[in-house]
Amino acid sequence: MKNRHKRVIREVIQIIVVLAIIFGAIYGISSWYAKDNYTSSITVISPESGINIYVDNELKATTEGSGEITISNLDSGSHTIITSDSEGSLIPWSKTVRVAKNASVTVKPFLLPYSFDSAIVPKDRAGYWNDLSLAQKINLPTESMPIMSSDEKTSAWVEDSTVYVKDNTGDLTRKKVSYFEKEIKSVEFLPNRNDVIMVAVDNGVYAIETDTNTPQNFQPIYIGIKPSFHLNRETKELFIADNGNLLRIQL
Repeated sequence: MKNRHKRVIREVIQIIVVLAIIFGAIYGISSWYAKDNYTSSITVISPESGINIYVDNELKATTEGSGEITISNLDSGSHTIITSDSEGSLIPWSKTVRVAKNASVTVKPFLLPYSFDSAIVPKDRAGYWNDLSLAQKINLPTESMPIMSSDEKTSAWVEDSTVYVKDNTGDLTRKKVSYFEKEIKSVEFLPNRNDVIMVAVDNGVYAIETDTNTPQNFQPIYIGIKPSFHLNRETKELFIADNGNLLRIQL
């Protein structure tokens, strides 16, 4: 009787162990699938070399040149990307994106220096008066007469103190970029970008991305008094009229 009791206990323990192994395996498989097998990825289009790429506060890569770099083996869901240069001379850029299962999201940071080198243009410089006139001219684009990005993929204009853009390659739906309480004096695309707008408003000239997903990056180019500007698209020279002076910034 006593041996039979021990045998029953031993068999119950064996069953419990087997069930634990089975449930553990099921949990492991379900957890494995819940993580999507780490199949999602984020592609970062880097503007230059020496850019550190962080995903969820973890350094994932440092670029060795301009171009695309893909961060793989990510869970689906929300991820925050931060890019900064190794020398610390550029304003960090960040963006939170949501990546679907077995999918990839592409982001294109824009990185501007904390301070641009600006120089006062002398009056005897060739083209001075023409550049000054263009920089002082307040002639904002409209929806019927917008400005176009250099690749003509995006158009932009101002309406009721608000900057709008339209993707000329998509459904042509207009999209609100940003509203400004102060008067907008100048608007132009950042050179070589169709997704970043330069705006002269209040006491500064700023670059703001058209992607309104959090956070919408907004970076200063020039801070002065009441600037307006003109961009020479061929030379990528930004001429700023402010407080009686004409300044030049090479973008």
